[in-house]
Amino acid sequence: MNSSNTPMFGYGIVKKQHHNGHLPTAYNAYLQYEQICLPNSFFLSIRQGNNCVLVEGQVRLIRNILSSCENSDVRVLLVENFKDIDNFFTEPLNSSDLCIFQVRNESGDIKAVNLQDVTSKCLPMPFKNKFVAIPMIHSFSY
Repeated sequence: MNSSNTPMFGYGIVKKQHHNGHLPTAYNAYLQYEQICLPNSFFLSIRQGNNCVLVEGQVRLIRNILSSCENSDVRVLLVENFKDIDNFFTEPLNSSDLCIFQVRNESGDIKAVNLQDVTSKCLPMPFKNKFVAIPMIHSFSY
């Protein structure tokens, strides 16, 4: 597997417009959405379970989905990092080599990233008082 910056998908189809999400001043003119449908028959969302992605080798949670207009190809995700990120296992190799991470404690810091910066959708699985974020193979960018 490769966690390069290769784009995962095109601009996708936004759905479920809303008006109550986090919206930085620089994006005041953008429309806000709850979901974005992507190729390979899956979607990303601001809802738990479908809001976990891999960006720049880091697990992040989608907090808002923005588009300059419904038919625009500009898609921006507002994402939040985790404070604590670690390997889930270290033998026979570090789980991070497979882009599998143990995460907890959301940072509160929201950052804007382009949809094309997402390299994979992740499945967050509860484990003790943490989550294990595992990239979904069918969404991985090679």
